[in-house]
Formats: sequence, C-alpha cells, structure tokens
Amino acid sequence: DYKDDDDKQNALSLAQTKHSCMALKAEDGEGCTCKQTKRYGQPECCCMGLIVSQLPTNLTADVGYLYLHNTSISVITPNFFDKFPSIRELEIDNSAHLEHIDGSSLSVLSKLRKLSVVKCPNLREISGKLLVNNTRIQNVILKNNGLATMPSLRMTDAHHVLLDRIDLSGNKIKFISDSKVRNVKARTVVLSENKLIEISGYAFTESQFLKLKLNNNPDLRSLSVDAFKNMAGLQTLDLSHTSIDTLPINGLKKLKTLILNDVPTLKSLPSVLSFTDLETAHFTYPHHCCLFKYVDDVTMNDNGKYQRNAKEIHKRICDKREQQKVARRRKRETSGIDFLDMLLKEWTDNSTYTGPDDADDDELPPFVEIGAEPCQSIGEEVQKYYSNITCYPQPDALNPCENIVGYPFLRIAVWVVCLAAIVGNIIVWALLGIVYEKRMRMHYLYMINMSVADMVTGIYLAVLAIADAKMSDEYYRHAVWWQTGWGCRAAGFLAVFASELGIISMFLIAFEMSYNTRQSFRGRRLSPKVGVLLMIGGWLFAIIMAILPWFDVSSYSESSVCLPLRAATIFDKSYLIFGLSFNFLAFAAMALSYGFIVKMLKENETREEDRALITKMTVLVVTDLICWFPTLFFGFTATIGFPLLSLSSAKFVLVFFFPINAFANPFLYVFFTEVIQHRVRSKTLPVIRRAAADYKDDDDK
Repeated sequence: DYKDDDDKQNALSLAQTKHSCMALKAEDGEGCTCKQTKRYGQPECCCMGLIVSQLPTNLTADVGYLYLHNTSISVITPNFFDKFPSIRELEIDNSAHLEHIDGSSLSVLSKLRKLSVVKCPNLREISGKLLVNNTRIQNVILKNNGLATMPSLRMTDAHHVLLDRIDLSGNKIKFISDSKVRNVKARTVVLSENKLIEISGYAFTESQFLKLKLNNNPDLRSLSVDAFKNMAGLQTLDLSHTSIDTLPINGLKKLKTLILNDVPTLKSLPSVLSFTDLETAHFTYPHHCCLFKYVDDVTMNDNGKYQRNAKEIHKRICDKREQQKVARRRKRETSGIDFLDMLLKEWTDNSTYTGPDDADDDELPPFVEIGAEPCQSIGEEVQKYYSNITCYPQPDALNPCENIVGYPFLRIAVWVVCLAAIVGNIIVWALLGIVYEKRMRMHYLYMINMSVADMVTGIYLAVLAIADAKMSDEYYRHAVWWQTGWGCRAAGFLAVFASELGIISMFLIAFEMSYNTRQSFRGRRLSPKVGVLLMIGGWLFAIIMAILPWFDVSSYSESSVCLPLRAATIFDKSYLIFGLSFNFLAFAAMALSYGFIVKMLKENETREEDRALITKMTVLVVTDLICWFPTLFFGFTATIGFPLLSLSSAKFVLVFFFPINAFANPFLYVFFTEVIQHRVRSKTLPVIRRAAADYKDDDDK
C-alpha cells in the first residue's frame, strides 16, 4: 500500500500514546489514574478497562491529556466533557462498546489540539459539527472505526491554525455529500480504505488542503464533476485503487502531484493543459505519460480555458527567467569585477562591440547575456514544460509512444502483405474446389485448413492496419481504449488462432505425405476418420490457446499489436513457454517428415520430377524456418526475461517474417504445384472452349 511520511508520523504518535497510557496503568490495573507530567504542567489521565463506563466524578478537572482505552463507554453525550475544559489531547482506542459520539460534546474543549478515536469497530456515527469551537486543534484522527457516515467538519474565521492532519481512513463511509467538509484548512486529509461509492459536487467547498488521499476505495465510481470545486491550494491528490472513469478538473488546476495507480477504468484523461503546475504524475497505463510528450495543439490554440492556461504557463516561465537574469545582473554589479577588464576581454574575443554611444542604457552589453536562454513561443515553452514532468509508468519496450504499425514504410508493407494473404488464400479455396478428388480428400482438407489459418493471419494484419489508419498519428490518445477493448482482444485471438492452426496444418500435411509414402508399398493410406480427428484436435487446440488470454493467462492488452506478451506470473510464463515449445516441436516434426520423404526419394533412382519435389520440400522447410525461427527465438528470450527486441523492432518481424507463410503458402502448396496446374487446365480448358464456342454461335446467329 501507498505509504508516506504522514502515515509513519501518525503511527509513531499512536504508538507513543499507547505506551504512555500502558505505563500509567502498569501500577494500578484497570480504572482511571492520573499523573502530573511536564507537558504544559497539566495532569495526564488514563482510563482503561471495561469497568470504566463513564468518567469518574473525582477525576481532576484540569486534566490536559485524557486517554480512554478499551472502556465500556457506549455513548459520548453532549455534556460528557463539560467538567474538563482543559483537555488538550483526547484519545480513545480499542473501545468495542463505543457506538456514538455527539460532536457538540467537544465544543467546550477550546484548548483541544488533538482528537484521536481509533479501533472502535462499533462506532457508527459522529453527529453534529466537529471543529467549530476547537480553534486550536491540529490533528483529527478517526481511523479504523465503523463510521458509516461522513462526519461534518466545519472551521470558522476564528481558526488561525492550519490543521496538520485529518485522518478518516479504515472506516465504512460510502458517501460524501455536498458541503460535508466546509471551510476546513489542513495539510493532509485522508479518506483511504473506506467503502466510498460516490462523492457529490462541492463536497469540500471553500476548503484548503495541501494533500487529499482517496485511495484504496475500489467501489468509488461516481466522482462529481464539481467534487473538488471551490477548493484552494490542493497540491497532491491520490485516487489510486478506485474505479472512477473520469477525472474532474474543477479545483485541480494547481495540482503538483497526481496519483492514479491501478485505476484501470480511467482510460482517458482530461487535457494535460488542465494542470498548470503539475510536477509528478503516477498513472495506470504507460501511454498516459505520452500525453505530456505531445501537448494537444488544438486545445492549446483554443480560445477557451486551455489557451489561458497555456499563456499562464508561458508567462510564469518567462517571468522566472527574467528574474534570474535580473539576479545575475545584480550579482555582477555587486561582485567588484572591473568593468574595464570585462570590456577588454569582450573586445579581444569579439570585434562586434559598437561602443557606449550605440548601446541601450537599459540593456546589458552582449557578452553579459552569454548563457541566458531567451523565452520562446508559447507552443515551444509549454511543450518543454510538460515534457519535463516526472511521469510513471514510463513508456517501455512494449508500449512506446508510437503508432500501432510504427514506421511509414511498414504502413504500406502491412497493407500489401495482408491483402496478398487474404486474396491469395481465397483463390486457393477456389482452385482446390476445382481439382478436388476423393482419393486426395485428406490432403486437400489439410490444405484448406492451412489456407484458412493463412487468411486469418491476413485478417489480423488488416485489423491492425485499419486501426492504425483510423487513429492516424495520435495513437497515444486512443491506446488505452484500443489495448483494453474487444478490438485488440479479437485481433489477438485471430493472431494466436491462425498461428497455431497454421503450424498444425503444415505438420499434418507433411505427416500425411510421409505416412502415405511409407505405407504405399502396403497399399494403405491415412484413414479419413483418423485424419479428421487429428484436424478437429488441431482446431480445438488452436481455439483453447487463443482464448486463454481472455481469462487472464497472459494478456492481449500488453502492447499495441495485441499479442500475448505479458509474462508477469507463473501462469503467463508457462502459457508462453508451452505455446512456443509446441510450435517448435511441430516445426521439427514437419521437417523430419519432409526429411524422411527426401531420404526415400534419394535412395531410389531420382527422376526429374523427384528432384523437383525435393527442391519444393526444401523451399517449404526454409520458408517455414524463416517464418518461425525469429518468432520462436525472440519469443523465448522475452519469456525468460531477456528480450532482445523492442516492440518497435519487433514490428519488422511481425510484418516481414510472421506472415511469410500466409503470403507464400498459396504459391508453394497450390499455385506452383504441377499436379494442381495440370488438373486445373484439364478441368477448366474444356469449359472455356465450350463457352467460347457457344459465344461464337450466338454471334453467328
């Protein structure tokens, strides 16, 4: 969990208090005991144990520090502290019987500096308005109780002390209504780890906080557009581990630190120009940091608030530089440096000096401004300011600040490859339908399945190309929506399904040829029933491998190309290693099957057609090797934690190596096969001749 110095300081204070109270009770056991202390010269009293159901009447009236530990007090009534107006610190802890506190009971404690009520699980409500009459209060700690409603906090003009901390973490508060916190001035306000569902508009109206923590409220979905309106001075806002889908900007202009860790529902951010003083930002998605790299020129040039904000940033930067220049000038004027020596040096180094008559009395000589950076245009200065903001998580090798396809020439290449894969494999279906023979039905079945896989690969690349064209050069604006949406999930499914079905189909083609070659002397061929079962098994395997990332076994959302690249858990790594190992074994089995056929052909008298078949099989293995080796090699290295390619470089593999089979298989398996060419000619030429003859007869008639 997110921890800071305030949390540590608060924990230390509670530990010291508990130790002090225990030290008092070590001598006397349960009940109430007082001891004179050096703190402000007032007694310190500790009431402890279930025998304490109310404050004893004989308790010293000038008590300065009152501790109630594990008592049986159930209700603190309006007049509970009337006899003890000198209390400076009031601490109640581990009191399971406490159910209600009337806030008006604290109005008599004008000297109260610290209020702490912790670990009271049945404390459901603190009624009334807190802080109104406690003008000296500095800390309000109401954490780890059972509060179901937000206490009303009010401060007036009589409060001249800035509260150090208001902590309401670890309760069961669900709703913060309008003006529930009003005119409160505090360094830190903590509402972490509650049951917050909604924060209405003007919830903290007229208040001034330096830090507001609303983190670890996973059910917080509704955050009004005016939730932080009429606030001033807020510098740090923590909304981590919530479920908000929009971030309101009213009241957040002067934020210096914005923390939005683990907020997957927040997929889009307001314009970065909404924040004029931002220094550090923590986001859920790396692409949100890209927004600081590419400041929106449209909104910056808009006539509305963004233009005013841009001008404000520009003026602040230029004024700061002017102040630095003035400070350097004053330092030189009072440094005692001989001005004549400076002039002599200037004349020696630079012959362009025009003399005192030509110089402007209000301007320094040219050499004085050496090293001074002039103030540039609004766009340049604002862009530079936002690019220097510290942002997490930084774009990495899997999520660079670039488009889906990346380089311009890859955009052209991906269209060529995907169209060739889609059109080529559709033609394959038509040709296989023409040359179909019952004796070759299993071979053609495997070829059709392979062409289906190859065409799906083309469709996957087409999806990426269309998404890239649609998002133009502003992918960083749409990255989160794309990578977490169903479009990327569907594209990833197609990629994995096509990859697995393709390698299985190529193996089955090689296996069927090898099996039939071995069994040809016995007059046997691969049984259609067995062949169909093998293909059904291949389809089921491909579908299961493609659908697992939908169930959080690896993820398609890790990168813009929607491949399962996440290797964060043991299940992720097991999935990736198993998939890559299976593909490697399938490729090796395919190569061995072709090797067996080549060996048999060479053992016999090699004919011309046999040599052509050997050459074709060699080409098949080499093209498959070119396709699969880069994928397998770089996939294995990335899975074991040593990626050798960034996503930018991997896109070359994706476009030029991964779809090689989809592009080349129609030619290698169908178009350049003499048997298929012969059968196509034998079945189509008579039809063409007959059609031509009929056309000629029609012309004659």
